[in-house]
Amino acid sequence: MTQASARDSDWLTGLWYVAALSRSLQRGRTQRVWFMNEPIALARDQSGRVYAMRDICPHRGAPLSAGRFLAQGDEAQLACPYHGWRFRLADGRCAAIPSLMEGQDFPVEKIAVRTLPVCERDGLIWLYAAPDGQLDAPPPAPALAARDFGAPFLAIERQFACDLDQAIIGTFDPAHGPYVHRQFWWRQGEASLRPKTKAYHATKRGFAMTRHPASGNSGVYRVAFGARPEVEIRFDLPSIRVEQIWAGGVDVLALSAATPQKTGQTAFFQVFYTTSWRVRALAPLIGAAANR
Repeated sequence: MTQASARDSDWLTGLWYVAALSRSLQRGRTQRVWFMNEPIALARDQSGRVYAMRDICPHRGAPLSAGRFLAQGDEAQLACPYHGWRFRLADGRCAAIPSLMEGQDFPVEKIAVRTLPVCERDGLIWLYAAPDGQLDAPPPAPALAARDFGAPFLAIERQFACDLDQAIIGTFDPAHGPYVHRQFWWRQGEASLRPKTKAYHATKRGFAMTRHPASGNSGVYRVAFGARPEVEIRFDLPSIRVEQIWAGGVDVLALSAATPQKTGQTAFFQVFYTTSWRVRALAPLIGAAANR
């Protein structure tokens, strides 16, 4: 991991960030997102494969995400909405300039839009922030858990008008919970406060709160699991919090992830997975608590 030198802030590179929810990008469509002060065009071809490239046409600066999807055989292309320049999604190379006349000698193949490493897993689209000068392939995108949970049953995306560090501090710290996330069925304010001791251990990209019995001050656990579960909470660089809950053969995983879009603007994702139909039925309550 290194710190970026060509970007406007001290965002960490050599790491994967959540860029979008998979469900937000349909086949044959594009989506503009911001990532580390750059506009990025996400695109999904008809086969379901996802691509990412800089969302600026090198000709006149038009947003490529506003263009048209084209298929040339098995090759997916994106046509600029301004003058129709076509770019291959796989490598960003220019494939055609419609305004060129026959006999005009112009090196179309030397024009390219920068592409970004992109990965789709766990219902999320991830972008890799490559360090300046890195040419080799990126490492695999992080696995959220040892098992595959499939698609999430609840996913929330927000925009925060603050820098990445403030978004992390304001959402990941546990002390605000009894004051901010009050519900009649979840935490009763200061009355629920009690001393707690947790054990921690180091992980590959951060640290984890060692697996422990969950707090006993919530009836939601009893409804969802029929028993008091055990919990492990993991914090991974650059800005990922993973909480996993086990009880009676039921698993639940809650992901919180923050992504720097621009200086002073951060995307925040809360995504929930489970193997239990009973927990899925509680999605409205979980969503209400997350949106509190």
